[in-house]
Amino acid sequence: MELLQLIKMSANFGAFSETEVAALVEAMMVSEFAHGHAFTRQGMPAAALYLVLEGAVAVTGRDIVNGAAYEPAVLREGELFSVYALLDDMPSDVDCSASGPVRAAWLDRERWQTLDARYPELGFQFQFMLASKLARDLQRLNESATTASTR
Repeated sequence: MELLQLIKMSANFGAFSETEVAALVEAMMVSEFAHGHAFTRQGMPAAALYLVLEGAVAVTGRDIVNGAAYEPAVLREGELFSVYALLDDMPSDVDCSASGPVRAAWLDRERWQTLDARYPELGFQFQFMLASKLARDLQRLNESATTASTR
């Protein structure tokens, strides 16, 4: 599917104006990635935020509190990942790799900062996405720590 169509259909971008959607589409790059390509590595800063256009991305990792493996997941068309890449040197919380060929749109930190400066409302929406992800991750870590302390 094409980038513009996916963005318009995605709940992640539902609050964006037509102008913001057009700016986002212009700022994002689209690339093909081979099977096994490592988009992110847990504990390492990620290069970009990604939106899967075609293919599948495997998500794996370990809980940093107790070392237990996360339930593996697969991201497909229309799913966004590596949101932490938009923050300075924020490490990725999971490994994400291509399961077969993947076509994805991506936005690196430099392009993000330019977009944020030109379209503050769009930047606010991305900041809300980041805050939501951080809250979910902190909740997961708190649950993991509570489980580990009761053993």
